[in-house]
Amino acid sequence: MKQIAIGIDLGTTSTVVCYPKNGRPTPIKFRGAGNVLPSIIYVDEDGGILVGNAPKSLYELDAENGVRSSKIFMGDASKKWICRGRKFTPTDVATEILKFTRQKVIQELQCDENANIDAVITVPAEFTAAQIDATKNAGEAAGFNVTQLITEPMAAAMAINARGKIMVVDFDDNKLALTLLEIDGDSCTMLAHIRNSNICSENFYTVLENYLLKKISRETGRDLASNSMLHGRLISEATRAIEDLRNSAEAYIYLPHLFLFEGEMYNFDLNLTREKFDGLCKDIYAEIFTQIDELIAHAKIFPQDLSEIIFVGDDYCASYVRDALERRFNRRLNLDLEPSTLVAYGACLLANQGNHELEENFGYDAQKNRILEKLTGTQKLLDNLCSEAEGKIRELDQRRIDLENEYRQKNAELERERETCRAKIAELDKKIAAQDSQLETLANTQELLDEMLAGAERQRGELETSGETENVELEKTRADLLQQYLDDANREIDALKAKLELSGGEMVSETENVELEKTRADLLQQYLDDANREIDALKAKLELSGGGEMVSETENVELEKTRADLLQQYLDDANREIDALKEQIELLRSEMG
Repeated sequence: MKQIAIGIDLGTTSTVVCYPKNGRPTPIKFRGAGNVLPSIIYVDEDGGILVGNAPKSLYELDAENGVRSSKIFMGDASKKWICRGRKFTPTDVATEILKFTRQKVIQELQCDENANIDAVITVPAEFTAAQIDATKNAGEAAGFNVTQLITEPMAAAMAINARGKIMVVDFDDNKLALTLLEIDGDSCTMLAHIRNSNICSENFYTVLENYLLKKISRETGRDLASNSMLHGRLISEATRAIEDLRNSAEAYIYLPHLFLFEGEMYNFDLNLTREKFDGLCKDIYAEIFTQIDELIAHAKIFPQDLSEIIFVGDDYCASYVRDALERRFNRRLNLDLEPSTLVAYGACLLANQGNHELEENFGYDAQKNRILEKLTGTQKLLDNLCSEAEGKIRELDQRRIDLENEYRQKNAELERERETCRAKIAELDKKIAAQDSQLETLANTQELLDEMLAGAERQRGELETSGETENVELEKTRADLLQQYLDDANREIDALKAKLELSGGEMVSETENVELEKTRADLLQQYLDDANREIDALKAKLELSGGGEMVSETENVELEKTRADLLQQYLDDANREIDALKEQIELLRSEMG
């Protein structure tokens, strides 16, 4: 029987197998999975082991009884999984996957179960010797005759018969792997290699999911970060939209009946353009290009030195990365072969070295080499032009960066000035508000003072009117009293004079002098009593004036002063009258003597 030789790309999340058919490597078809077999195993309730697409949905529901992505632990003897009592190491998981692929090869080629099948298995460029040995052991345990293990970037380069300096970009749902190779004849050297598990297709799904979540949250005003059911629906719809955008400029997103909102079921819909999606993913592209720049700088070459850029990987997000690479390097990538099967394709070519039919069809015939030689001169010319253009682009990029930095600096300065102005305006607003408050208080105070002043003017007018009337009455009373006192004194003198005349002109005796002094005292007391009564009567009259209002404290003081003045005045008048009477008596005495 003819020898069978196949190539196997044993991947972390998927596995691809190619075998020679009709003079060319051909991928094995897996039921429900196409050319790509999910690298998953699942142990069912009966203890049977399921591999590939069938256990994928079972694993999502019951991850404890399944294993996926075991390749990242290859060579780690301490790592184990226990599924329904069965123990698996990373090598055991790889063995089960490879057993399943061997059965598919036997079915496809319709060969005997014990057929001798040679296999070339690919491994990542960063695999250690222990990891490579563990991979080889898994292949042999699965029943393959492992003739060689080759790195994935090298297998991709062999698939297109690449020569010169080659960059291989391997992008899928668990990593970004970048490798620079230099191939010259039969010699292949790895110049640089970078693997970053933080940059993968999962980032694209996360970006779109977060974008949709924010739009729904803004529309409804709800915090939906912890809604796990909504998270699952967003991931599913994001995956579908990203797949649609591979072949269309726009994808329609529709999520009906998400939750109850304002008494009705909330439905979300959105038309997402490819341009908008690329804008959302600009940070992812920037991270990828940063890694590429580091790779090229590490190898100490220039982008124009690359003779070929090979892209590996074909999940939903891979096309976006391919397009971004073409824009960045301004060249078309080699897509003559399917990126998802490229590595297995190259491994199959290596497994079938000596198969002239394959060699003639894929890159080893002299005619193709002659064509490549003719194209070399043209390629060099184009490379020189590209080098000049890239130099200009670098200058423009640097100028753009300088302008952006200058703009950011100016903008920051303006923002600081705006903040200072806003602070000053706020301070002035506070001062104006305080002044307005003070003015309002002053206005109220002025109004109150005006009212008080008007009241005081009214009271002053009333008091002045009352005072003038009282002065007139007091003067009149004073005149009346003086006239009364004068009349009383005249009557007394006349009576005394009459008495003296009746005495026969005799000298007034000492007893009469005593009586005169007594009369004088009595008159004085009488005048005082009369004055007091008059003053008290006047005060009572004043207290009852002005519509019954009480006389103020100031008016009482003035009345008391007036009373004292009147008393003193009456006393002085009485003394003068008595002195005058006494003088008359003395005069009479002298006349009679």
